[in-house]
Amino acid sequence: MSETGQQRRVFASSSVVEARFYEAFAQLDVDLMSAVWCDSETVFCLHPGGRTLLGIQAVMEGWRELFHGARPLVLSYQVIRKQVVGDMALHLVEERLSSGDGYHRGLVMATNCYLRMKGGWCLLSHQGTAMAISTDSQQIEASAILH
Repeated sequence: MSETGQQRRVFASSSVVEARFYEAFAQLDVDLMSAVWCDSETVFCLHPGGRTLLGIQAVMEGWRELFHGARPLVLSYQVIRKQVVGDMALHLVEERLSSGDGYHRGLVMATNCYLRMKGGWCLLSHQGTAMAISTDSQQIEASAILH
């Protein structure tokens, strides 16, 4: 158990943590989301158009708020660039999100930073920036959807 009372998991690489992070995000699973973050007051999260969340308590409360009452999403991601230096890994990720009915779509570019600690890797920070994507006849801002 961690200091916050959440069960932490051990992840073999930053890529494995990232896969679980996006699984938690797509499934709106607060418990799995909690398991991927480093249990530290040094973590932070910035959602597009949202406030800065500093520390594990604030970060998890932010995810709980986002997930509460949200409809399931279709989420895919692609790692554009990955750099691992010692015990830190930085991933530039393209996130494609849409509502289950496909009506609302968004594109977010995210920077995810991972830290290798005793026993495995965890997520240290997530920062997303909404990008405009084009559809048949209009631009939809990613900030209008969950994230």
